[in-house]
Amino acid sequence: MTLSLRRWATFAWLIVGALSLAMLAMSIVRLPSDEVGLLRRFPSPEIAPDIRISQTFEMTTDGLRDVEFSAVAIGQVSGDIRMELHDITGHDDRLMRSADVGAADVVGVESYRFEFSPVLDSRNRIYQLDLTASGTNPADGVAVWATKGERYTGGTMLVNGVPRWADMAFKAHAPAPSGLQLLTAGAVDSSVSRGHVVLAAFAAVWIAFGLFLRAFSRIPDDKMLETS
Repeated sequence: MTLSLRRWATFAWLIVGALSLAMLAMSIVRLPSDEVGLLRRFPSPEIAPDIRISQTFEMTTDGLRDVEFSAVAIGQVSGDIRMELHDITGHDDRLMRSADVGAADVVGVESYRFEFSPVLDSRNRIYQLDLTASGTNPADGVAVWATKGERYTGGTMLVNGVPRWADMAFKAHAPAPSGLQLLTAGAVDSSVSRGHVVLAAFAAVWIAFGLFLRAFSRIPDDKMLETS
């Protein structure tokens, strides 16, 4: 029984360590997003020169590099869509990125990614994605999917600047750091960051747990029977 107990103790020690490392390797940053609802989804008004469909969101990490949205054809698709990313933090309104894309390219995929050069300091900034018709070759026959309600609490959908009780189906993309990356970040030269101290404490606890399991597995069978 002792040998079997030792094997189980070793197995438990390794499993705890593996699970802990896996958790540290996982991203702990939740990126802004909202899925298309099944029951309350609806197509937005048609994108046109006099119609601007927008979605605001609060970015949760640095390196914002694209915003994904789902378009839908509601007629004969033609022309180009103007996409703009604005930083509206506070009372400012700065145009950060922009591009014109063919409407057929946008509706030709399940979801379209408006890709741009990364915004390095995007964390805790408020952004607004604007979709309208291009001024040179206006889009026609295109809308975007949205869902009624306030499922995403970090922003809202707007039509010509007027908030709607809805959110566009969207997702912001950026490199999402893992727990391990966040813990080890911040060390300067040879100094030790707070994260390294946490990792050292974790290693010490894991080793202590292993020693406890080892000692427990060495208890003779007759001793275990006496205490049962």
